[in-house]
This record gives sequence, structure tokens and C-alpha cells, in this order.
Amino acid sequence: MQIPPELIFDSLQDGVFATNKEREIVYWNKAAERITGWKAEEVMGKGCFDGFICHVDKDMNILCRQKSCPLHRCIETGEAEKVPIIMFSNSRDGRRVPLHISVSPVRDKKGEIIGGVQFFRDLSETFKDLMRAKAMQQSVMNMSTPNDPRIQINVHRIPYDIVSGDFYKVHKISDDQYGILLADVTGKGVAAALYTMYLDSLSNLHTDWFKQPDVLLYALNQSLFALQEVEPTFASAICAKLDLSKKTVAIASANNPNPLLFKTSGKTEVLNMSGPTLGMYLESDYRTEVFPIDLNDHLLFYTNGAIEAGGMPKNALPPDKLLNVLSQIGYPQKQNANLAYVEKGLQQFQESIQLSDDLTLMQVAVKNFTEAHLR
Repeated sequence: MQIPPELIFDSLQDGVFATNKEREIVYWNKAAERITGWKAEEVMGKGCFDGFICHVDKDMNILCRQKSCPLHRCIETGEAEKVPIIMFSNSRDGRRVPLHISVSPVRDKKGEIIGGVQFFRDLSETFKDLMRAKAMQQSVMNMSTPNDPRIQINVHRIPYDIVSGDFYKVHKISDDQYGILLADVTGKGVAAALYTMYLDSLSNLHTDWFKQPDVLLYALNQSLFALQEVEPTFASAICAKLDLSKKTVAIASANNPNPLLFKTSGKTEVLNMSGPTLGMYLESDYRTEVFPIDLNDHLLFYTNGAIEAGGMPKNALPPDKLLNVLSQIGYPQKQNANLAYVEKGLQQFQESIQLSDDLTLMQVAVKNFTEAHLR
């Protein structure tokens, strides 16, 4: 006895709708009716972009335009979205319903693309927990930047979901010295966010060690390794000490992407660093390297979200390609070095509506070496 596909899809708890290549809806299952309130007869034949569901992402960017629509993109490229996306949909009664969606192209027997299909799950209850976790993360972690006219620190931190597995800290060591820590915990979501809060608390206990970036990374590694029996969790990180009196920056890395130094002369340097991932080995050696820094130089630190296409380390963007992306958008000169433009440039390069991992970009610019610090 064969079971009609419609009965199978109508038995799912997840919503499903399918469109032709023009994104006109040709199928709408029972769960889609229940989640959105829109009946199949109300939506059949309509374009999914017609405004009745009006998909927006977690940052309230409209996704129903061609270039930003996940379904349109998968129909055009023939590739399914590798990582589920959080978005919001209009329900029939006007509510914004949080959804976890994934999309795939639909092919005929000859392998030709004839449309697309979107699966979506109601995240209403989970979303409340995510928002609580976000509020807790923001209240516990102090991710502020110093009020010192000699330096300008800009940070662009975008979680893949609602909470982030990235975190940063800027610590004042002395009037002329600042410690910087940027870390990226493996994974995404609440579990990764919990570990960022743990690393943040550890860095608060060891503020004296910001003077020696390699020693701070060693201490964080020891503490994170001690948790491996509970649940294996790792983190890439970079720690730096900016010394305005010596005009240097001392950096140690735990398998973090190499920072970039944009010189006022127009030259760009990739600061090649190495060091094992935090939590990987009990006894890990880290090395601090010192680099000269001049007036109006820009340092760019960034997490793996900037370079991992599709969320896979094997697809990591090499430094020359990253520099090419930055050059195309005119960074750091154009747009007043606005880091949001860097994110958009990376999205365009990866041909994605959303980067596949948490992203943190930190720009450190030296404006003056001698002006007294504001107290």
C-alpha cells in the first residue's frame, strides 16, 4: 500500500511549503496552517514574496527581496541552506512568529530545478529562552570599550542566532596600556554562550595577566581543559597588550585567525600567529610576539565567522582573499571604517544572506600617543 506524499507531509509537526521557480506557492501543509494561521486555499498560487507572510531575519531585515530570500537563493544556486536560519513570519492574526527554517531546491527526474521547498519549525517557546539567555549574557558580561582619546576601539558583534559564542574584553592595565581579549567558543547558541560567560569570569579573575598575553591564554586553557570530561568544548582566542608609551602591540594567539595591521603608509601586514586551541591540550605553549605600531595605524581582530564559508574550517578564507574583500569595500578608508560594511562585504563574497557563524570584528586605531588619558 502506497501512502500519498501529501498525507506524509500533512502528518509532520513542522511547516512545509513548496513553490515553483517563480516562488508561487504550490503546496502548503497542515502544520503551516497551524503555525501561521494562513489556510492553504488562501495562499495557493500567491507569491511567497507578496507580503502576507513577510519574512524578516532576527535583525528585522526584510528577506522577501530576491537577493535576500533564502528560498530564491537556493532555487538560483541549486544549493540547500547548510545551516538552519532563525527568521520571523507574519501570522494571519498579525503576530510575528519566530521560526527555524531550512530550504532546498526541488528537482525533476532529469535533475532540473523546478522550484524550492521550505521547512519551518515554530520557535515561540524556545525563543523566549533564547531572549532570557541573551539578557543574562548581556547583564553578566562587561563588553565596554575605554574612553581614551588616544585610541578608538570599534566592535561589530553579530550572533548567528540570538546569543553569541563570541566575546571580547578590553581591560585597562595602566594609563598607557590596554589588554584586549577576543574569543570564539566552538558551536552556537545557548551552550556556546554559557562558555563565553565562563571565559569572561576567568578573565576577570586573571586581569593581572593581561600584561602577558601568553600567560593569560595559558591560564584560560588550563581552566577550559578541566571541563573536558563534562563536555568537550574548545575556543579560539587572541590576547593583545597595546602599549601607547612604547608604541607597540604584543599579541598571543590560540588558533585565532591572524589579525591585520593597516599602516598609514598604505601597507597592510598579516600578523602571522600560532598557538593551540584553548581546551585542546592540558599543557599548551603560547608565545607573545611584539609588533611596532604607528600613529593612525588600524588593527583588525576578527573571529572565525569572518572567514569560514558555510561554517566549515576547511572552507576558510585565506588572508589574501580576505584582504581582497576588504579592498573592494574600501576598508579601512571608505565609510569611515564602518565595520557593518565589512560584514556586508563578507556576505556578498560568500553569496550568503547571513554568515554561517557568530561574527565579531574589532578595530583598534591609534589616534594619539601623548594626550593625557581622560579620567
